[in-house]
Amino acid sequence: MVCGAGSLPQSRFPPKMGWFPSGVPRSNTMPSITETRHVLTAWLAPLWRYERHISAAAMIAGFGIDSYTFGRIDRPMTHVIFCAYLTIAIVTIAIAHFIQSAADDYKEKRDRQLARVTSRWKRRQEHQKDLRSAALRAISDPPGPKSFAPSPRPQAQGDEQASADVALAEPASDVPAPAPAAVTEKPVEAPHDWRRTALLAATQFAIGGLSSGFLVFYGRSAAFASSWLFLLVLVGFLIGNEVFKKYHSRLVFSSLLLFFSLYSYAIFVVPVMIRAMGKVPFLLSGVVAVIAFLLFLRLLWAIGRERFRESRGPILLGAILITAAMNVFYFTQLLPPLPLALSDIGIFHSVKKVGDKYVAIGEQQTWKATLGIEPSLMHVVPGKPVSLYTAVFAPVKLLTKITHRWQLYDPEKRHWRTLSVVTFPISGGREGGYRAYSIKSKPKPGNWRVDVLAEDGRLVGRFRFVVVDVPNEAATITKTMQ
Repeated sequence: MVCGAGSLPQSRFPPKMGWFPSGVPRSNTMPSITETRHVLTAWLAPLWRYERHISAAAMIAGFGIDSYTFGRIDRPMTHVIFCAYLTIAIVTIAIAHFIQSAADDYKEKRDRQLARVTSRWKRRQEHQKDLRSAALRAISDPPGPKSFAPSPRPQAQGDEQASADVALAEPASDVPAPAPAAVTEKPVEAPHDWRRTALLAATQFAIGGLSSGFLVFYGRSAAFASSWLFLLVLVGFLIGNEVFKKYHSRLVFSSLLLFFSLYSYAIFVVPVMIRAMGKVPFLLSGVVAVIAFLLFLRLLWAIGRERFRESRGPILLGAILITAAMNVFYFTQLLPPLPLALSDIGIFHSVKKVGDKYVAIGEQQTWKATLGIEPSLMHVVPGKPVSLYTAVFAPVKLLTKITHRWQLYDPEKRHWRTLSVVTFPISGGREGGYRAYSIKSKPKPGNWRVDVLAEDGRLVGRFRFVVVDVPNEAATITKTMQ
């Protein structure tokens, strides 16, 4: 290879730039901004293509992480997380409302200014047209006595005196003068959209975190037999926050999601704070949620009155419907009995307390019965009793009552007959739940179930089993409950 003086050898091949994907133009020099944008677009294209799938996977993963990381309902850190989510939702909705109100004010101001300038420009055009018409008539009149030409229209306010001379000097033309710069240019810069996009993403994150946490705790407390409808509402709430994320820009939608979150949180935080359960704490929870939401609406009114006035009716109507739905869920016993949660339950031949432990003697059950897919099977010698053991978690220092309701299915009348009801007080605070058991003497053969009820009648849990009479005692195992 021959090189000239002062020159460097040049390779026949361009330098390798392996970080460029196929299809992107390459260059021997440093990549330009356009090339870099093409590279980033090529990298992010799969993410945009599978955005819905990635969002669904992230939602499921987030729910799993919340299920693992959320501890007891009476831990301070749990409520710190919930309050942080609520704060983020309130602040981002309020700031987004402020930005949108400013954008609406800007648009209204721009429209008024544009209408004012356009009106002035049209008056000036009409005046100049009248002057040109008068000049043409004066030029085209034949010699002779002067005719009386119509006097021109009075000048518009603000027009310069020299406009008449300019109109006479200009040749006749029907082409209108160009619009003034004030008509075609924006007077001020419009607000940036990226701020609202970031705020809406933060609102969606906070609402999603709240709904995931609610589903974790309400799912722990719920008996699916009675609370399935409310659990479906929570699942729909969680999924809807992802699917209808574009509607977060609407004040009505985001405000009602916030109110539902406030109400759902107050339902279990108020009993934890006052250490009591029942109808009065539930009604007090509703009052707390409504007051907090009214304060939030007052904040929105102070930030942007015009936009809030347009949305006030639908927001209040939606809040009334949510309040009514929550009360219907509670008084029809569809609402899970938070903050109570069933930690353990089982049917045994006998249960005894030995020191600080409970020792139970029962039968080996199938894996389906262990998971609750099918009823447990109890082989009972006629005249012998059976015992139901439960461990119910309650927050620290919460005093309430738990009821075991024993029911036998009557195939002839096709309904469950209550044969025994046992009620006892419990005290919260124990990690594994408050342990207790009740005994049913001489159970009849057939299908049985025992409902574990809270003090207000809501279902904490349910256990199904089948009693079969046998002449001799079946093989048993011993189980120790800590």
